[in-house]
Amino acid sequence: MEYLVDCIVKLPDGTDTHYAIQELGGPDNGKGARWRASRQRVIDSMVSGHHFYTQDGAIRSYVFIASGPAGEYLRTHTDGTPNDNLLHQPSVESLPIAVTSGDAQHATRR
Repeated sequence: MEYLVDCIVKLPDGTDTHYAIQELGGPDNGKGARWRASRQRVIDSMVSGHHFYTQDGAIRSYVFIASGPAGEYLRTHTDGTPNDNLLHQPSVESLPIAVTSGDAQHATRR
């Protein structure tokens, strides 16, 4: 299963690193709801075979698990743009539609 990531929640201190991403969210594949999951839950879901991506116009950038000094984090594959597609998603709080925690996919739900 593939999931579009169109919003994130970062640490409130303004840190602009991949470790600052605490939650990710997006539309629930046409089911009329939205999903929201912790960074670790998305990592676990990816390990079990799910895929996550960002979309910028016609450009789809897949999210992958990377390792760094502070542990695992999520980032997108390079797509030729200078911005990181995942870090530059809007915050959940800035979306006009409330993000809920439905249970359509167990691996990506709270």
